[in-house]
Amino acid sequence: MDKEYKFCPECGNKVEKEAKFCDACGYNFVMKESRPSGTKQQVSQLMNKLNKKMIMAAFGVVIVLAAGFYFLRGNFAIAGEYKSLDSVAYGSSTSIEISKKGMATIVESSEYDDARYEVGLPLVYVDQTETYTIDTDKKVALSITGPLADLGADDIEEIDQFVAMLGLTRETEGENMVLSGEIDFALLKMADIGGSLASIADEFVIVDKGNDQLDISGETFIKVVE
Repeated sequence: MDKEYKFCPECGNKVEKEAKFCDACGYNFVMKESRPSGTKQQVSQLMNKLNKKMIMAAFGVVIVLAAGFYFLRGNFAIAGEYKSLDSVAYGSSTSIEISKKGMATIVESSEYDDARYEVGLPLVYVDQTETYTIDTDKKVALSITGPLADLGADDIEEIDQFVAMLGLTRETEGENMVLSGEIDFALLKMADIGGSLASIADEFVIVDKGNDQLDISGETFIKVVE
């Protein structure tokens, strides 16, 4: 059987097909033949890039899921409705409803009249103290309801000035006047609105005491179980 030959690409020397090296210039046939072609190299590089992108995407999904888990289970695990134990003794009712998105809506009303104060405070979790407080960079939602029968012409004029100063709206609902809108936290403090609401908002700190109890600026709130 005749031997098969090949030629060295470097010097053109004729060698046997099974030769690993050129006996003239030392060219290494093994390394040359084991290298992938240009197309194979491009495919290989593309696959590597795709794999890296897939790994990064999967890593990103893990981060998002972890962040979502922390948000739901960490920052606002106290979401729910709570009633104040202290306010009942004074013939008033104070409740707070905390959403999963971190909005605390405080409602204050009295059994003696139809007045009602409601303020929505955006919360932020403080890691260092493991407490919740007001995110003062965001707007505060405010609603004040009171019977029109208790208001004279001078009172309404003052209220209109107050509404204009804070950028609120004034509406009439049945026999009540309702003031509402969103304002800066600094204005809420400056206006001194709503009796105890103002003092709560001024030093607003929530401490999770466990057993469905919150301490809000020294006042105890119990979770309402439906």
